[in-house]
Amino acid sequence: MVPQPVLVPSTLSFDFLILMLALIIWFICIHLLYFAPRVHRGEISSYIVLGVMVVVHLFPYFRNLAEFQSSKKHARLFHISVTFQCYAAWYAFCPGLKVLSPYNSEDARGLLKAAIRDPDPVVFLENELLYGESFPISDGVLDSSFCLPIGKAKIERKGKHVTIAAYSKMVGYSLKAAEILEKDGIHAEVVNLRSIRPLDRSTINDSVRKTNRLVTVEEAFPQHGVGAEICACVLEESFSYLDAPVERIAGADVPMPYAANLERMAVPQVEDIVRAAKRTCYRSVLTAAVS
Repeated sequence: MVPQPVLVPSTLSFDFLILMLALIIWFICIHLLYFAPRVHRGEISSYIVLGVMVVVHLFPYFRNLAEFQSSKKHARLFHISVTFQCYAAWYAFCPGLKVLSPYNSEDARGLLKAAIRDPDPVVFLENELLYGESFPISDGVLDSSFCLPIGKAKIERKGKHVTIAAYSKMVGYSLKAAEILEKDGIHAEVVNLRSIRPLDRSTINDSVRKTNRLVTVEEAFPQHGVGAEICACVLEESFSYLDAPVERIAGADVPMPYAANLERMAVPQVEDIVRAAKRTCYRSVLTAAVS
């Protein structure tokens, strides 16, 4: 069945603000319908012509948490997206699409340029909660020729005891968790995926073969998620290297709540990553480990 196009108004006057909020609540997953015809046209068109015809389709998708709606930042109402859930795995499920998710300024600049230049349709997942954060950048990143390869992960922090694989905002949480773990004698290696599809299986497996343990971290739902795919590729290619069961940290399997206290319970926190890493390293979650 060919998906039918969905008409989405680009502007709304203040008179329709209340109606807009009602529609946002009602059409909580309308973005799936909005992207369906584009996914169909983009991925299929690129596939059937064997790459002869360039199909450039860049989808900037704003990952929006309830924090923006529940906090004092009501002036940023125009940033409200039609959903607060992270559907990275939904897009990564579609053959023919490339799915990118930057963590810092270097990722955003390099991956966005790569997405624009790539002949295939690309979904560029931006987390709005990272917009206000500052990241150190080198002169090389500011160079006009700077561009990152699609499908290549980055080792943000080297370690030898456990691999923590994450993307987007969860990379920052993983780095904070790694600092805490280091105080307990656990040296965690943090892998910034950058690209969700294609997934850099080589970098992930190389890291796991060195550390012999794996923790995956994501904001999305646990079932059929990016973390599940990472675990699958490690079990397929590096099972004999594992010294402990893999640990998956993901968002709660519930719609994203609006209340700030409930939101914190619904998404992974730094302490969740620390506990998972200690479990897979057979360290106590209650007392500091002795290195």
